[in-house]
Amino acid sequence: MSPVSLIFRRLIPYSSKSYLKQSQRSFWNFISQGKNMGDIKKTIEARIAGKKVVIISKSYCPFCVKAKKVFQDEYLKPGLLKEDEYDVMEIDNDPNCEEIQQLMSQMTGARSVPRVFINGNCIGGGDETVQLHSQGKLKALL
Repeated sequence: MSPVSLIFRRLIPYSSKSYLKQSQRSFWNFISQGKNMGDIKKTIEARIAGKKVVIISKSYCPFCVKAKKVFQDEYLKPGLLKEDEYDVMEIDNDPNCEEIQQLMSQMTGARSVPRVFINGNCIGGGDETVQLHSQGKLKALL
């Protein structure tokens, strides 16, 4: 019997074998996340630092669509923002979606999407983006 099995048998003495195997997988997934989270954090931080505007998004989210529409219609099309200064990271099909949302929670205080970053600072989500634009403050941030 492996040391991990012994630990889980002591922690969960009356559990079924299938639950024990599931718990072991969850345990090892949790351990491996720690190594992966550092890489994810570096990647996200590099993307945010490398662009004027970064949106962490899910393609089906109406708030994400709202935020992206503001930038596309009001800043990209008229040429106020260049394509190479703008990055949308669609995380709904990313295998690290959960970890990215956990990281957003740590970085911004919210794990919901969209998370909109301008010059490295999070301005909030879709509603905040629309509000700042309607107040004329979004252009000043760019």
